[in-house]
Amino acid sequence: MPRASRTGRASVLIIVATGLLAACVGGGSVTPPDTGDAASAVIASTASPSQTVPPPTPVPTSPPSTPTPADSVTIECGAGAPTLGATQVRAQADGVHLLVTGGVGRTLGWHDDLGGGSAEIESDPQLVSAPLPPGDLRLVCGVPGAAYDRAASLTVLDPFGLYRSPEITHVSECTGGDVDYVPGATGVNGAPIDIVRSFVRGLRATDVVELAGYDRPESESLVLRIRRDGETIGSVALWTDGAGGWLIGLATLCKGLAGF
Repeated sequence: MPRASRTGRASVLIIVATGLLAACVGGGSVTPPDTGDAASAVIASTASPSQTVPPPTPVPTSPPSTPTPADSVTIECGAGAPTLGATQVRAQADGVHLLVTGGVGRTLGWHDDLGGGSAEIESDPQLVSAPLPPGDLRLVCGVPGAAYDRAASLTVLDPFGLYRSPEITHVSECTGGDVDYVPGATGVNGAPIDIVRSFVRGLRATDVVELAGYDRPESESLVLRIRRDGETIGSVALWTDGAGGWLIGLATLCKGLAGF
């Protein structure tokens, strides 16, 4: 009997060991999960209608920049209104630079609310340094003596304050006068500012006499203004006599000033 009992227990152990071995062999042959199916499940879950997907954040854009005015502008003269290469130009220290083409034998003229001026075109191209004041002006280009009926518009910008206006602050308080000279008249030699100070009576020590317009030392005519307490109280025009001297031209004098 004892021998038979040991045999039975050995059989049971063999059966248990066989089951464990089968379990280990079966566990080694388990197929891993399909990663493609898992990725599809994740994508499907992300795109599920039950979830709210925020809209894309808009990329900020800069507003269009304002065109920078040129330091000079080309002007093509012709039978009609001149053709401008730009509608805005920036003033320079000696005036406004205009490059004129196709205008030989014509006159380039400019006009604003206070007056105007002109330049004869003798070459092609020709660079004209014109004393155009800041603001809106009308440009014409035609044959001398003919009517100027077609104009182009140009805006002069002066961001650095290069132009000194000769406009009188209170013109109703002023008197004006000028002098007629015979051909060959001789002017006064000296610095234009000193000539004006000697000509005008009633100036105070604190009054400022300075060149009006732009700095144009080679110009044949100059306008000087008189400033007092931030106001322009007088202006005097000087004309060259062609021999190094200056002739007193039109003068407008205010606030007790006199000259003629």
